[in-house]
Amino acid sequence: SINPQNVCAYGTQVTTQEFVNAFADGKNVMIAAGMMRFALQDNELALVVGHEVAHNQMGHVSKKTGNAAIGLVFDLIFAGAGVDTGGAFSKIGAGAFSQEFEAEADYVGLYLTARAGFNIEKAPNFWRRMGVLHPGSIRTNHGASHPSTPHRFIALEKTVKEINEKKKLGKALEPEKREYEPEKESDENS
Repeated sequence: SINPQNVCAYGTQVTTQEFVNAFADGKNVMIAAGMMRFALQDNELALVVGHEVAHNQMGHVSKKTGNAAIGLVFDLIFAGAGVDTGGAFSKIGAGAFSQEFEAEADYVGLYLTARAGFNIEKAPNFWRRMGVLHPGSIRTNHGASHPSTPHRFIALEKTVKEINEKKKLGKALEPEKREYEPEKESDENS
């Protein structure tokens, strides 16, 4: 059962879709029914909602739309020259900075979840379980939208420690300002 509480300006909807996913549109958070079943506890569902609210709060949807629009310009230039790109440049543009947006949503989302009073200690393991059982968007190539599971796990562990340290010191639970860089490919020969 769901007992919603009005705590922010973003609407939350549960869709009837059976896949394990959730997404944000800049104004709302949508959680697929499959995700509702995948999240075993309220704390896990709160992690998902916090992550998606962070996407909205950080303006990721409008930034991706802007990136896609830049790609569209190139699609139109090629179309004018008689080359059908099939929207390839728009797709590339929309995916630009996607992994950075996901890393930022993980980071800010953990703060939002902690500030809402939920336990975030098992957050790294929840996202690891998600990556293992549903690897579709996890980084296995440059086109994937999410960081790799090990990279994400380590970043989430660091964030949990950072939040716990702030709690211990009585500091405000505010995310630090930081730049998100794409994860580096490991090169065993260097």
